[in-house]
Amino acid sequence: MRRPAAIVFCLAMLCAVPAKAQDSTSAPPQSSSTPASTTKTAATYNPRATPLLEISGGYSYRAYSPTPQTTFKLNGGYVAADYNIFSWIGVAGEATGAVRKQGAGALGTSQTLSIFTGLVGPQVYPLRHRKVTFFTHFLVGEGYYYLRAPAFGGFSTRVTTSNGFAWEGGGGLDVRIKSHWSLRLVEGDYGETSFYVAQANAHQVGYRLSAGIVYLRGQK
Repeated sequence: MRRPAAIVFCLAMLCAVPAKAQDSTSAPPQSSSTPASTTKTAATYNPRATPLLEISGGYSYRAYSPTPQTTFKLNGGYVAADYNIFSWIGVAGEATGAVRKQGAGALGTSQTLSIFTGLVGPQVYPLRHRKVTFFTHFLVGEGYYYLRAPAFGGFSTRVTTSNGFAWEGGGGLDVRIKSHWSLRLVEGDYGETSFYVAQANAHQVGYRLSAGIVYLRGQK
């Protein structure tokens, strides 16, 4: 009895093994790729969207002419902010500062000339915002003049300061590189200051060239 039972058991096992192998081969293969629900898609943005706020800053070169025959070249920087009311116009505020050292430092005759401005006014986007955005503005406000001459030849340190009305008009070109960032390729402005300075015209003219980076926040 034991021998037939053992034979039957062995036959049953032999039949079960192929069936199990067939089930394993017929099962669909498991995908090794990451499920679509967990894949990350690249962030996209609309370069034509109007940002709510634009904050920029960078390098600024100023040419200051107290008289038609005299022009001083100053180097400095600027910071600006523009709140867009509509897609084509906003309110901009800008602060600039530029410095020039002149004279011979070794002889103690060097002088430091600094000019600062704080201006505000409308900023217009004639073509609205795009990948490459052109803007123009007209800003008015206050200017500050500071000239320091060190003590020399028995004379004490001399400081001359003045503040007065200032205005500036011009425009620039921004190129959008990311969702929240643009490059200010160039900004050119022409304007006047009204400093009470000896041997200078009542209204001093000049121009300014700037370049920098712009941070974009929010969306209209």
